[in-house]
Amino acid sequence: MVMMASKNIKSVIMVLDQSFGTLKLIQENGHPDRLVGVDLNSSTTKALSQFADAGIRVILIVNKDILASSLQDLKLFIPSMEEVINYDQDVQKTLSTLAERSSLTSEQTIFIAADRALRGQATSNGYLSVPHPSIATLGRAS
Repeated sequence: MVMMASKNIKSVIMVLDQSFGTLKLIQENGHPDRLVGVDLNSSTTKALSQFADAGIRVILIVNKDILASSLQDLKLFIPSMEEVINYDQDVQKTLSTLAERSSLTSEQTIFIAADRALRGQATSNGYLSVPHPSIATLGRAS
């Protein structure tokens, strides 16, 4: 399996899920939840550092239920993320859109999601899919 040590890997797409971390949301004056922080899992923090050291572009995709204002705030709390975008249940559309508007190719991108169905959609689009950030970084140790 090709991992991060491969010179071909240029980007990582991570899904905001339980393997990534938890959003800290508060409700103010009856307004919808406002993002006030992110509790990253320690393995995610380590992986993000290793991706940055390797010059790998990191994109975070989050469920469409996250408010647009919170998407921009996510970048403040996780500055190593190059882009934060929404996805719907059909991740294939999101991946296609990303490929069209950027230089991302499936052969040069690792897709990270705990959800097996999301990984299946990514795999069917040619991405190397793994369930956890620490798996994507295994190649760093070699």
